[in-house]
Amino acid sequence: MLSGNKFVVYQGFGSQLLHALINFMRAENNKRGYYLFDTPYLVNVHNLYNTGQFHKFQDNLYKIEDSNFYLLPTAEVSLVNLYQNQILPEENLPLNLCAYSPCFRAERMAAGQENKGLIRLHQFHKVELVKIVEPTSSCQELEKLVADARHILHLLKIPHRVVELCVGELGFSAAKQCDIEV
Repeated sequence: MLSGNKFVVYQGFGSQLLHALINFMRAENNKRGYYLFDTPYLVNVHNLYNTGQFHKFQDNLYKIEDSNFYLLPTAEVSLVNLYQNQILPEENLPLNLCAYSPCFRAERMAAGQENKGLIRLHQFHKVELVKIVEPTSSCQELEKLVADARHILHLLKIPHRVVELCVGELGFSAAKQCDIEV
C-alpha cells in the first residue's frame, strides 16, 4: 500500500487520459481568454484567510509540521492571492485566470460515507477558473464563468446540471455559488 484509502494511482492509459484532459482544459480555457498559471502547491495561512478558504477547509487542510505552510486545497487560493495588496485599474478588469494543480484535502467531512468512483479523495487534480472583476459586474461574470466551465463538458459530451446553492450552503465569503454536477 502506497498511501492508504482515498488515494489513487493512474497508470498507462489512465495516466495518459488524466494529462490529456488537463492539457485540453487548459488549452480550451486559454482560447476563451483565460491567462494560464502554474502556482506553488504550498500556501501560507494568510493566503487561505484572504480567499475565505481557511474557515471553509480548516478541518480538511494538511499542514506542514513546524511551518506556516499548508498543502493547496484548491488553486483558487493561489490565483486570488497573486493580486493581494494591489489596486487593479478598472480598465484591466476582468482578469480571467486558469491554473491546474493537484489539490489536497483530508475530507474529514465525508468520514464514514461510502463513495464510488473518484470522489472525496485526499489528493485530486483540478483545473481552476477564477475571475477578478468589478463588484458591479460580479453576477454577470459568474454566469460567464459557469458557461466557460460548462463549455468543456459540452465539448466532451458529458451530461451535467447546474445547481445554485441555497444560502445555508454558502461559505461566509460567498454571495452566490453554483455547483456543476456531472
